[in-house]
Amino acid sequence: MTEDGGDHRRFWSRSTPLRALTQEERDAALGHLKDRAVGRMAAHHLALEMQAGQERAHHGDPDAARDYLELVRALRQGGRITYAEYVLQVGSRMEMVSDHRWFQGAYTADLQPISDAMDRITQSHGLSREEYWPRGEEPEDYRVLSDAYSACLNAKLIETMREFGEQELADLREREPARYDALREEGRRSVFEKENRLTALTTLIDYYEHEADAAGNAGAYLAGCLMWGAAAEGRLLLWCLRAPALAEQARQALPSKSRPKKPDPADWTLDGLVQVAHGAGWIGVLEDDDFVFIVEGLLQSLRQSRNLIHPGRSLQLEPHLRRDKTAFDDAKAAYAVLRINEVAHAPQPPDDLSS
Repeated sequence: MTEDGGDHRRFWSRSTPLRALTQEERDAALGHLKDRAVGRMAAHHLALEMQAGQERAHHGDPDAARDYLELVRALRQGGRITYAEYVLQVGSRMEMVSDHRWFQGAYTADLQPISDAMDRITQSHGLSREEYWPRGEEPEDYRVLSDAYSACLNAKLIETMREFGEQELADLREREPARYDALREEGRRSVFEKENRLTALTTLIDYYEHEADAAGNAGAYLAGCLMWGAAAEGRLLLWCLRAPALAEQARQALPSKSRPKKPDPADWTLDGLVQVAHGAGWIGVLEDDDFVFIVEGLLQSLRQSRNLIHPGRSLQLEPHLRRDKTAFDDAKAAYAVLRINEVAHAPQPPDDLSS
């Protein structure tokens, strides 16, 4: 109410109508969902057929490989596996088929001349057929032939991929081998290293950092602030996982009202991680000749920007404001201070990751 008893809301600005969904967007969304549904149904039926099949064939069997690839494609279409996991599953099966052919002598005409030339070099140096040079110490002419042998096998694998209808993957391996290897390794970790939390978290932090920079360069400043906040949360969590005993000691020392309730640091909020890190002595102040910066305060400010992902929180804190480049630079600077602080105070990576 105003001072004269009137309703001040009559002076409020009117909200802008939200953008309507276009027919093109509607069709694209329904088409995507239908494609996912078809893939999931196909994967289910293919899995049942494979389970009901007769005696299991060896992994190099081409018919068994085709059935397996059909299942993997359906899983990808249905959104049940990521692209990296798809690269792993298809790439591994194609390697099995190609290796089986290699062992069966299918590539002898191409490989035998190279192998014979390599044998002549080893014999000229007095080595037996069972003796080899340590990697990096072989003669130059032997190394060139060894690389040619590997290149021939790689070409045969790419041919096998194309033969089985995996043109996209064959092109990726041929034209961008580093990206192919990175995707395959990402898929391998996703399948076989689910409990390797330290490696997974460091990879995730690196991903958040790249996403933050990409968002800032594109002018998506709110998205960038969210990613800097996620990266900060990731680093604090990483410290706790590296030094779980110290983290638990700091957690227990906190007042009950602010103490994270669960013992696993992965369940803690960003605020809880900040308080534990402060209690453990991992964050403090950053000083230069002119100013003293309180790291905890900067992180709490970053946390507030990160929390604007929640509409209700945004209405409470900054109902009509948007994150601009200044806010993005504030978030980036706070994260940089955390990294500067990390060098001097935070737990370092263990020498043995299995411990």
